[in-house]
Parts: sequence; C-alpha cells; structure tokens
Amino acid sequence: MHCGPNRVGRCSLLRVSDDDRLGARAFVGRKWDVLEAVTRKERAQRPVAEKVQMAIALYESARAARPDWPDTQSREDDLAHHIAFNLLLDRAAYVGAR
Repeated sequence: MHCGPNRVGRCSLLRVSDDDRLGARAFVGRKWDVLEAVTRKERAQRPVAEKVQMAIALYESARAARPDWPDTQSREDDLAHHIAFNLLLDRAAYVGAR
C-alpha cells in the first residue's frame, strides 16, 4: 500500500527504491568488527597521518554508497553548522573566566 507523496508517517516508509535497498545492504554488510575494534582512545593516540587515512577511507566509503554526496546544499548546511558550533565553543571558553 502506497500512501502518496503528500503523506507522512509510517506509510512513507513502505516504498523503498532499489538504490536504497542496495545502500542498506552495503551498510549492513560492512566489516563492523573492524570498526568496533578501534576504540575512541586508540584512535586519539594514533599518528595524524593515520587518522587522515581513516578519514579518507570513510569519505570514499560514503562516496561509494552515494556518489552524488555531498551536494552543494549539504556542503553549505555542514559549513553553517560548523560555524555555529565554533561560535558556541568560543563563547563557552569564557564561561569559567567570569
């Protein structure tokens, strides 16, 4: 049962495209044991070059799953969030100084 494009809620979840199915299978099929083996503390202690390689691998994985990502709007939204978060961090730095 399809509820139509203007309906929201559970009905909108019933229709899944082939691309979504393939993306979900790729996501579920990841080597999660490898990802879980690297704890946050271990990652923090790794050399910067290794962290950059991990970031590149993550980016390439995302691009393989979604070649159209990130689009211009996603990049603009991400930048806006980074700027807003940076402003909050700057403000928080002075909280203890009062």
